[in-house]
Amino acid sequence: MNGVEYAWSTVGDLLRLSATLTLATLAAVNVFSGYPIENIGQHTLHPKFQFRLQSIYGYDSSLGSWHPVLRSFIGFIAFLLIWAGVISAGVIFNLFEAVNYEADARVWVQHSQYAALAICLMHLYIQRYMVKGVSHPGGPREKKIRRVPHWDEGVRSLPSCFGADATVASGGTKKSFWDNIMDNNSSSSRSRSNSDKKQSRWRCAVAEASHEVTTLKFAGVKGAGMTGEPSGRQMWTLDEGKSCATQVDEALVQKLACGGREYDGFDPSKNPNSCDKIFRAQQIRNKMREGAVPPSLDFIPSTAAEAAKKGFHFYSMLQTEDGHWAGDYGGPHFLMPGIIIAWYVMGKPDELLDAHQRQMMLHYLSVHQQSDGGWGTHIESPSTMFGTVMCYVSMRLLGAPKDSEACTKAQTFILNEGGAVYTSSWSKFWLCLLGCMEWEGHNSVPPEMWLLPNWFPFHPGRLWCHCRMVYLPMGYLYGS
Repeated sequence: MNGVEYAWSTVGDLLRLSATLTLATLAAVNVFSGYPIENIGQHTLHPKFQFRLQSIYGYDSSLGSWHPVLRSFIGFIAFLLIWAGVISAGVIFNLFEAVNYEADARVWVQHSQYAALAICLMHLYIQRYMVKGVSHPGGPREKKIRRVPHWDEGVRSLPSCFGADATVASGGTKKSFWDNIMDNNSSSSRSRSNSDKKQSRWRCAVAEASHEVTTLKFAGVKGAGMTGEPSGRQMWTLDEGKSCATQVDEALVQKLACGGREYDGFDPSKNPNSCDKIFRAQQIRNKMREGAVPPSLDFIPSTAAEAAKKGFHFYSMLQTEDGHWAGDYGGPHFLMPGIIIAWYVMGKPDELLDAHQRQMMLHYLSVHQQSDGGWGTHIESPSTMFGTVMCYVSMRLLGAPKDSEACTKAQTFILNEGGAVYTSSWSKFWLCLLGCMEWEGHNSVPPEMWLLPNWFPFHPGRLWCHCRMVYLPMGYLYGS
């Protein structure tokens, strides 16, 4: 056997050894874990969880990595494959003379393992010290948005939302949601009488109470039912004409809800965040009705321990009945429009969004519109095409007239910035779903990617959680 034949024979031996080790490793870990070998990478039904991804034992599909023991075997197999590649390159490109080995392929085979080892070590060094992870935030944007967030000054008042249908009675005439909201937003403030013991007020239903509200709303829908545990679940509902319980010092409740500061009303030009004031007031009010004593506003801590104790006392007033602390997730301007568009596409069912919820959504969108007519990607950002297109479409679907001042300003912003075709892919997807844009204008979202075994290197199940939870239903709808 001459040198070249010996080199190719060695390559074949290395490939066979790599294949044998790969199959033996995968088979061994699946046998030890009790998984049938024929189910490797297959989707199978599970009697308890109904759906389960049966994959390779020791592989974390979320992280895209193996158990350290398996990783060492995989690293050795990779070394064998690289060694075979180095020998093949030497034979194909005749590298023997280049390194002055007198065309002796045997010598090349003997020394190629060091070249393969050097390649492996270089790969590890580059991966560890020179390549940034996929989740690395990177540096500042090269082309920053030159706009700055700006809102017209003035306090926005909550609209009256106690009507039983899609209109609100006012002075003997009926006004639409939009007219009522604009009337309320134009006023600087509104006094509310606490003398009436029967009021309609919004309530944040938590845990079991939220399940009860949802179950009641969908009571007439055939096949509708609740799944999942209620703990940590929150939703807002309007209690109409309910008798108020024990009266408490409402001025104290409001001041505590504002962290001891005076509250002059919601003015986005000063602070576009709601600070969860309504929710905080509800929790503090309920705790006071139960007999809890709030922290004193007059007591000023003099030590760190006293400050911590007062802080614990305050936050205990905000804890919900199931033990968690609820919080507003209303910052992004691209989340709420999704459920509004879904509600519209499904035929505008009241069970999903009732009249009062739709009115409050219109109010929320109207008070967060910026002076230039747009909305930011989130409530503190300058106006963007993404936020503006989503919020403008939502307002129109909720009933805002296209020639209203708010919608006209939004249209002007969109047209001045080049049109809705310059919005983001998520926004374009919703436009396509509505029929406002052809699917040819959107990048493909192939659902077939989810049919790949979850150990596949590019399986979408390893995307960032918020990303994969968006693209999974997107893929389903795109493929439908």
